[in-house]
This record gives sequence, C-alpha cells and structure tokens, in this order.
Amino acid sequence: MTQHDIKNLSLAELKELEKQLALYADLSKKLWRRGRDMFKREMDALPLLVVEYYPSLDASYVASQAIEVYKKVFGIEVQTADITLVSKEEVSGGMKVYKDDSMVDVSFSKIEKYMK
Repeated sequence: MTQHDIKNLSLAELKELEKQLALYADLSKKLWRRGRDMFKREMDALPLLVVEYYPSLDASYVASQAIEVYKKVFGIEVQTADITLVSKEEVSGGMKVYKDDSMVDVSFSKIEKYMK
C-alpha cells in the first residue's frame, strides 16, 4: 500500500489495517520467519498442509491417504499440489498429517515409545 492509499481509507479500514499490522508485528516478534509465514497464510486464508511419512512408502500413496485424512478429520478438501510431503525415518511405518498446528499421527511411533 502506498501513502496515498492510506490517506483515502475509511476509519473502519484503518482500524482493520492496524489490527493486521499488530498481528504481523506480534507473530514476527515471537515466531520470526515462521510467524511471517503464518501471517501470509492467514491473510491468504491458506492452511499449512504438511505430511511426514516413512521413506519406504510411495509418495503418491501417501498423498492419496493424506487427502482422505484431511477430508475425514479436518473437513477440508485439498489437492495433492497443496500438500508438502516430507520423508522422515523417525515416522515409524506410517505418516503424520499436519494442518497448521494440529496433527494426526497415523504411524507406529506412539506404540514404539510405549514399548521401550
């Protein structure tokens, strides 16, 4: 936004802009780069969709299963292109599906922790 645009805003628009700037300052101060990324996603109304999976699993299979988890658990329709797939050895024989700060663990890692 340029200075000329700000002068033409109404009071309600200025208050909304102030809220957004305060949110940006707070997130970037507390979370640094992650906070700036969160702010951008919030302004675009896009959730962070990440799936961590065990490396021996096929990526296309993982993506199709993740789409089902997003639909059934989070109630959102997503495309494969919207999901960031991350291969991790620590995810024991399954996957972890993240939407922003929420997570569904579809792996054996919890069982392994209890067995040790």
